[in-house]
Amino acid sequence: PELGVVNLGNSLVDELFRRHMAVPSDIATRAHLVGVLALQVSGSPHTQAQGLNKLARENLNFVRRLAEEGIAQAPDEPAFYDALGILSDIEGDHTGARRNFREFGRKSGHAFWRIRTATSYALERDLTRAVQEVKLGMDEGLGVIGYTYLGKFLDGLGRYDEALDAFKSADSAGVKVPSLLPELQRAYF
Repeated sequence: PELGVVNLGNSLVDELFRRHMAVPSDIATRAHLVGVLALQVSGSPHTQAQGLNKLARENLNFVRRLAEEGIAQAPDEPAFYDALGILSDIEGDHTGARRNFREFGRKSGHAFWRIRTATSYALERDLTRAVQEVKLGMDEGLGVIGYTYLGKFLDGLGRYDEALDAFKSADSAGVKVPSLLPELQRAYF
């Protein structure tokens, strides 16, 4: 099925959309739908190619509208700010993205916003700031996933010994991310 122009094609999103259409005032459903759609747009090949093509722009605008309507209904719902941050990063508005991620963190009380902010800095090729953000997040209780991001950003800076230590910490803490294996391999060799 088509939602606006976003091709859903997955049962979770189809069900969320069905529930949203049945009860548009259901904030939890809208928040979940917007979050999933923002990530879907972010990972779309239409978005990843040479900039935003027409389909990607329409998808992005559709999800942005859902998020903005959600903020109008429930300004304290953090998921809407997270989605707007993701969409702003896609558009290259990294300052706007980080502003939304800070709001997401303020409203959610969770340190995961630091990962989003670090990724935004990485998109600007500022890996030093990305590392700083991850470390701040880890100090704020981010948890073991921080080691994975820390390792990736340190690897990008050429700080291989530190990257290897971060990847080892993630692995020993039980983070089982398939993409961690090539990172460990590259850091070792």
